Amino acid sequence: VAVDSAPESAGFSEQMLGSFLDQTYGEALGVLLGVGKGARALELLNAWQRGVLFLVDPYIHLRRGYEREENVQDDEHQRMYEHLRNVLHERPDVQGRYSFVREFSFAVPSLWKEKKWGPQPMIAFLDANPSYGAVRTDLEAWWPLLASGGLLAGSNYTSEGDGSIVGVSIAVDEFAAKRGLRVFVTTVLDSTCSCPEDFKAVCWRS
Repeated sequence: VAVDSAPESAGFSEQMLGSFLDQTYGEALGVLLGVGKGARALELLNAWQRGVLFLVDPYIHLRRGYEREENVQDDEHQRMYEHLRNVLHERPDVQGRYSFVREFSFAVPSLWKEKKWGPQPMIAFLDANPSYGAVRTDLEAWWPLLASGGLLAGSNYTSEGDGSIVGVSIAVDEFAAKRGLRVFVTTVLDSTCSCPEDFKAVCWRS
């Protein structure tokens, strides 16, 4: 697609992503980049019941380049991590289906290959730093590791100004155009608003 081309509809709502993954990929590996309190992780684990998720988040405060409310201090990050870890530990239905990776998202693909963590993932979901530079770095880092027929997906398909704070759509559109990929978006299920914040970006791998 050209950078200024309109994305296509994915044909399902944001809330159905987990079910789509379960129906399309079944038993496969996925990666969630940016875990935080764990709402997205729980959503995907609940719906993608045959999938295994690597939960990638360093859970540390970034002292520059990420001026957002999610960038809490180290002690709060640690509390969030421990709470989610305990929640998942108490869930018999998700045992053996997740693994925490406390590392920066862009550094994980090289570790994955070096340590041979498993087959190539079928999906990498970007839900971390939404700046243009961070998203572009993650896309470039994860694309070579993604399995054939796999999916790059993410949240917050929008941009503000030059993208230095929020530049997801700029980075995704440039990445797709460079490789001749199609970009799909899902919408929130219960909203009639058509503003960009209601879309999620999906890049299909050919």
